Amino acid sequence: MKNHEKTIYLSIDTLSMYGFACFHYKEEPLLENNFWLREIVLSAGEENKPQQIKIPKKLLVEISHEDKIVNSKNYKIDSNSAAVKPIKLLSERAGWNQTLADLDIINAHAENGYRLATYSHENQEIPLGSGLSLPVSDDMSWIGMILVHPELRRQGIARSIMNSCLEYARLIQNKSIVGLDATPQGKQVYDSLGFKDSYKIWRSDISTDFENDPVSMANPEPLELERIRKYLNRINNTERYQIVELLESLPGTKNIMVVSGDTVCGFVMSRPGRIKPFIGPLIADSNNIAISLLNHVLKHWKSMGHAHAFIDVPEYHIGERSIFTNEDDQSNSPKKSQFSINPLRSFVRMYQLISESELEENLQKSLPRRKAGMSEETNIALKKAIDSYEKTLTYMEKEKRDIIPSMYAIGGPEMS
Repeated sequence: MKNHEKTIYLSIDTLSMYGFACFHYKEEPLLENNFWLREIVLSAGEENKPQQIKIPKKLLVEISHEDKIVNSKNYKIDSNSAAVKPIKLLSERAGWNQTLADLDIINAHAENGYRLATYSHENQEIPLGSGLSLPVSDDMSWIGMILVHPELRRQGIARSIMNSCLEYARLIQNKSIVGLDATPQGKQVYDSLGFKDSYKIWRSDISTDFENDPVSMANPEPLELERIRKYLNRINNTERYQIVELLESLPGTKNIMVVSGDTVCGFVMSRPGRIKPFIGPLIADSNNIAISLLNHVLKHWKSMGHAHAFIDVPEYHIGERSIFTNEDDQSNSPKKSQFSINPLRSFVRMYQLISESELEENLQKSLPRRKAGMSEETNIALKKAIDSYEKTLTYMEKEKRDIIPSMYAIGGPEMS
């Protein structure tokens, strides 16, 4: 691929990297001289600068809005340990913050849980979308990294990837509870697969230049995994330990805890990002402890030359009762004990929660209507989801009652 007059020419050698560009909808006209010119954002982030792509007609794969690409014999989903690099490209296209180190560590932990959707063309496997089933505890799997190239949405790809992830989580990993953090764009698919809302989370920007009033407290210490395990057990949040263990192995992190006497009373983890550092999880026994931890980690990233960081905050902790306030909310000026954040977009925490009675009583809804056309594996996974209804409901109630009050920031939607 070479630059010429600000136009990128796509060749057969680059199809596997930017495969989306070779798909042409029959309903859309081709431009002149047997070339297709597209304005595409190749890597989204803080600067959304489109680049012009020039594609020869002979490289175009004709598809239709009517005939879904998932029904093609050239479409498949595989578990592929080599999928990290194409998933990174998908992540960059979506403007997500993961680094290659993030994806490598997740891949090593995921027990072959990465799913990669591809389309075969000219001896190339073109990546179309991805998904992840990540085991986060003895009885829970987390669905993350659900990505589909923007040019190929509404082709059934996200649904087919989700079904593959659910089959893997329930039949191979043998988990009863399956959760995810849904973007507004993906929520309709998750609704139709029996996922139910739990609570809202805000991906937010926080300035590293902001420092709260000093809190009288012993200086935070480097995080120690065994002590964090005991702390999470004490506060009834044992499901987070595998995620803490996973994040601790990432390079370039700043992870600290606060200890009172011999007892841990809070910790924060943070890591580098492709766009900016990410802070989370932040778990603490009180607002004061959370403030102390956040002050220290913001100071660290400022010293590393970063003016801002990302932090994913449950809506429960935005407002008068907690440590965050929305900088755009003019009705509530921040208190001295609050950090001003800029919410950028929302997620909804969801869990697959399907009862037998719900399935029987709502025969006209999308999930039961699609049930007849599902594969045998997907139907078995659905049956396991129904069998796990009570266990999932109990966990959701526990999370709202016991976990969210001390969970000031999550570890990221790809891993909870």
